[in-house]
Amino acid sequence: MTTENWAVRQKIEIPFRYAAGSALTRFFEGLREKMIYASRCPRCDRRTVPPLSFCGRCWEPIEEMVCVGPRGTLESFAVVPHTVEELAEAAPVVTYGLIRLEGADTNLAHVLR
Repeated sequence: MTTENWAVRQKIEIPFRYAAGSALTRFFEGLREKMIYASRCPRCDRRTVPPLSFCGRCWEPIEEMVCVGPRGTLESFAVVPHTVEELAEAAPVVTYGLIRLEGADTNLAHVLR
């Protein structure tokens, strides 16, 4: 008997609600307003996209959001060598990019077209 005979293939759905938190909620609200927000650390002035509620460098709590972009520089990219089922209709070949938006100190990962 092989282990394949032991596998039961099924799809399990678990309903849930995602709480984005205050920083990401503001980020998503900004996208709806066609604005891109970064968090700005009051101690080191680092501007992070997507925003954080605390600085990853100096651990300072962050409350201030600043607008960045909308232009930026493509810092790096990767082409996925296989089909991504969830994106197959929109993009048969998927390319992910790391984009440094004007005014930001971090890169935003995004699907490129």
